[in-house]
Amino acid sequence: MAVDESVLQALGALEWVLVQLVLNVRTRTAVALRQDLAEAGIDIPVSIIESQKWFRAFGRAPSIAKHQHGFGGLLRDRLIELGFEEHLVREALTGLEYDLEELCLNAQSAVAKQLRRDLEANGLRVPAPILESSKWRDVFIADHGELPPGAASIVRDGSYRSVFHAVEQRREPIRHGEQSFH
Repeated sequence: MAVDESVLQALGALEWVLVQLVLNVRTRTAVALRQDLAEAGIDIPVSIIESQKWFRAFGRAPSIAKHQHGFGGLLRDRLIELGFEEHLVREALTGLEYDLEELCLNAQSAVAKQLRRDLEANGLRVPAPILESSKWRDVFIADHGELPPGAASIVRDGSYRSVFHAVEQRREPIRHGEQSFH
């Protein structure tokens, strides 16, 4: 396998992990807020739940990594399979863990704020007791950092746009027997 193809596959594996994490955060945040609103006697309108933007968040279960070490373990194993040195992969993933935690917190805040805006656009207000609860206070007041383009499109539109689209267009077609994560 050419080095360029190996790097593209590694980027594809990383992108897959990031997309799954953001989708999981989006689903868990939307469902948790829906439950808390229901307990306060507020139902999210069906038009929002079934909208193209929110349907996947309310209609899918969070993806569970089928690996004893979760998504990071899947990514680590895939990179090692692609021929990257194991100690370099482990070192890189250790540094990546902090960034992923920050991404998840930023995505949670962005999802909660986006859903709140959509509810308000439909005439519904999130009650103050929910906004001020220990569960949601930090989420709604957090000044999240800028999300990567793929994560931002998931939060904003409910859809995903590949970060590596331009790279994919330039590369050669995958040869028979090779795998792609795109």
